[in-house]
Amino acid sequence: MTPETKLKGEVQDLLTVYGLFWMRLQSGMVKVRGGFMHLCPTGTADLVVYPEKGFGVGWIEMKQLKGKQRKSQVEFQAKAEAAGHPYLVARSAEDVKAWLKENGAL
Repeated sequence: MTPETKLKGEVQDLLTVYGLFWMRLQSGMVKVRGGFMHLCPTGTADLVVYPEKGFGVGWIEMKQLKGKQRKSQVEFQAKAEAAGHPYLVARSAEDVKAWLKENGAL
């Protein structure tokens, strides 16, 4: 299991423990029989969160400690923030917990 895979599990567990509505997103394309299946646009964050309070929708991109966002992820972040949505590049579950508190979701 990669450190990022472990982080994704920890963050998903944290969101579930706090009873938040969230979804795991996949981006890009995958080859399927007969062609390709288009997923979310390239660069879309790993998770979308819909808390009952604090903000309507927020985005979480998870990275290893030294991981960097790709250009498409930086562009997605800019669009999300321009729309007024909180966005977090999380490197730990504690980052997510602090971000949720900062934004009034906890």
